[in-house]
Amino acid sequence: MPRDIPSTPSQADASRSRPRRRDAQQRREQLLKAVGELLAEGRREFTLTYLAELAGVSVATAYRNFPDTPAAITAYADELTTGLIEALSAVPDSTGPVDELRAVCHAWIDLAAGWGPALVHLRSPEGVLARRAAGDPFIVALHRRLDAVLRRCVAAGALPPQDLDFAVLTWITLLDERVIIDLTQTLRWPVAEARQKLTGTLLAALRADRSDQ
Repeated sequence: MPRDIPSTPSQADASRSRPRRRDAQQRREQLLKAVGELLAEGRREFTLTYLAELAGVSVATAYRNFPDTPAAITAYADELTTGLIEALSAVPDSTGPVDELRAVCHAWIDLAAGWGPALVHLRSPEGVLARRAAGDPFIVALHRRLDAVLRRCVAAGALPPQDLDFAVLTWITLLDERVIIDLTQTLRWPVAEARQKLTGTLLAALRADRSDQ
């Protein structure tokens, strides 16, 4: 394009809007980070005004992102659960089923060690399988991912044939964020040690002799 011909209005608008979108996303991330900090302290009752102050943004910005406090908490929970599913889905299945299982566990534990203190205050009273039966999107996606790994392990002979619903439930129970918090914060284990012990325990449980069943 010759230098004496200006950009079209749409091009100029797009160029200006990109920084604005980045700034808006950054402010939203600041708000969600502040939600996590409050939840980690056990605080579910807070105003958007206080949230904005903690996040270092304007009250108007907080209200542009969330209509009320429950919506902010829901957005935070959605970000965590979506991030977990994305992290587990990114683990390749080309390294062998047991290595894939280990990698999925490690990715899960690494994330839970960071957001676990906040998420424990958002737990559902319903069981995992009940939530799956009810169509909870997160639980359905998590169950599907873990079930796929377990099926590959069984097909390869790395695990014995077993009730996969029970195996998934065992996996989710063992990697409960409260367990991970106890190990990494109460017992002060390094995250790497928690990964090793929990993954080894899960494999031992899944490999247990089921001939008496």
